[in-house]
Amino acid sequence: MVRGNLQDLELTKSAPQGTTIVRYEDDATANTALIAGQVDAIATPSTTVKTLATRNPAKDFEVKFVVKVQPLAIGMRKNDENLAKWINAWVEKNTSSGQLNQIYTKWMGLSLPDMKKVAEEARAIAQ
Repeated sequence: MVRGNLQDLELTKSAPQGTTIVRYEDDATANTALIAGQVDAIATPSTTVKTLATRNPAKDFEVKFVVKVQPLAIGMRKNDENLAKWINAWVEKNTSSGQLNQIYTKWMGLSLPDMKKVAEEARAIAQ
């Protein structure tokens, strides 16, 4: 994994005793180590796994487990209530119809996480 990133922090806390963790200075070096077979697995964002799998189909890369779901947000001007209402309505509509999950799966390579759980975790972190 890349030294000092979110995956490093989370896996260092939770890796089973005896796990060998190799830290690289950047994503490119970690990715190259995986492609070259120098390591068995890497901890990286799911979008990177999707890209690696697409570009190296013979390697049969896949997400084995999610280390941590990171909440993402939409930034907008403070107090822009009309835009906030429109975005919230769009997210609600497309979540209910399954369209948001289809979009997320297309670009991220796995299903949309439980949004309520992610929101609760984000609120807990913010407090």
